[in-house]
Amino acid sequence: MKKLLLFVTLATLGTAARAADEEEKDTAGEDASAEETPADEPDASSAPAAAEAEAATATEETIFVVQGKPFLVAGKFELSPQIAQSVNDSFTSHTGLTASGIYHLKENVAFELTGGLFGWWDVGGPRLGGRDSELTVELREKESLAPERVKLYQFPWFLGGDAQWSPLYGKVSVHDLALGQFNLYLSVGAAAFGLQLESLTQGGAQKAYVTGFGPYDFRTTLATSFGGGLRFYFTDWLGVRFEVRDYVLPLSVREGDVEDADGPSFDVTNLVLGQAGVSFIF
Repeated sequence: MKKLLLFVTLATLGTAARAADEEEKDTAGEDASAEETPADEPDASSAPAAAEAEAATATEETIFVVQGKPFLVAGKFELSPQIAQSVNDSFTSHTGLTASGIYHLKENVAFELTGGLFGWWDVGGPRLGGRDSELTVELREKESLAPERVKLYQFPWFLGGDAQWSPLYGKVSVHDLALGQFNLYLSVGAAAFGLQLESLTQGGAQKAYVTGFGPYDFRTTLATSFGGGLRFYFTDWLGVRFEVRDYVLPLSVREGDVEDADGPSFDVTNLVLGQAGVSFIF
C-alpha cells in the first residue's frame, strides 16, 4: 500500500513538472515574439495622424517662385517713334526718324509695320537721303579717289514689316518696389527702300543728288531684315525701346543710270540701324 501511494505521488509530481516546463516555454516564446516585432512599426490607430502631419509639412515647404506679369500686352496696339542711325556704313551715313505700329497678337508674338525718313542739313538747307562718310570725303579731297558707285547709294525713305517673337521676359524691382518689366525680342521681315545716287561732274565736284535718277523716275529696291531688341515698360501704357536691325539690300548701277558711271556694277549692302525711342501702349 505504501509503495502504491509513493508511485501515485511521484506521477503527480512529474505531471506538474511537465506542465510547469510547458508554461515556461510558452512564456519564453511570447517574449521572443515580442522582441522580434520591430519597435518602429506604425500603429494602425496612429496612421491618420501621421498622414495629416506629413501633409502639413508638405504645405509649409511649398515655395512659389513664378510670378505673373504686372502688365499684359496681348491684344494691345503699340505706337513707337524712334531715332535711327546707321552703324556700319563705310562710305555713306544715314540718320533719320522712324515710326512703328505694333500689334501684340500674344504676350510673346507681335507684328510690326515701320516707316522712316533719312535726312540731314546740307549747305543749301535740309534734304532727304544720306551723306558721305568721313572716309569718302577724305578719299575724294586728299587722294582724288572715289569708291565704286554702287557703294555710294543713299536711301531717303523706307517702309517695312516684320514678325517678332519674345523668348525672354522679366521685371526689375528694388526693395520690393517694382520699376517695370522688360522683354527681349527677335524679328524677321522685309522692306522697300527708295534709292538715291549723286551725279558728279568730270572734275569730281558735286553736281546734284538725283532721286530716282531722273525727274519722274521712281526707283526702289527690296530688302530683307533681321534684328532684335529690348522693350522696357514702366507702366501699362508707357515704355522705352532699343533695337538693332540689319537690312540686306541688293544694289546695282547700270549703264545710263548716271552720266559718270564706269560701267555696270552690282553689290549686296548691309544697312545696320541702331534705333531708340519710346513706346505708347493702347
